[in-house]
Amino acid sequence: MTIEEKIRQLLSEHGMWSTGLEETMREAKEGDLLESMAQRWGDSLDDYPPQFLAVLWLCVRGIALDWVDANCPKAFYRPLLASEADQPQAQPAPGSTLDCTAVPVAEFGYVIDAPEVD
Repeated sequence: MTIEEKIRQLLSEHGMWSTGLEETMREAKEGDLLESMAQRWGDSLDDYPPQFLAVLWLCVRGIALDWVDANCPKAFYRPLLASEADQPQAQPAPGSTLDCTAVPVAEFGYVIDAPEVD
């Protein structure tokens, strides 16, 4: 399997198809971010260590997310491409027992002021 075939497979497995997949691959292959990959897309994936694919996937996933956000931000598959850091986090209601407020303290950085629990 070539590097390009594997990246296409990963994009497909993460919900992209058709236009989104093709435009993401075009940007990955022709854009500046992965310029060093220009002559490598047709190489066998077996010729590279697993870490190579992991780093390449992070870059391509970012390109795919940019395309999704620009063209269909509510795509059902966006969460499959996004890392946990990219996902909206549920916030506890103010005053709930889960409400921890960061209180800045000049000398010590930040201290968590947890509400008292009865």
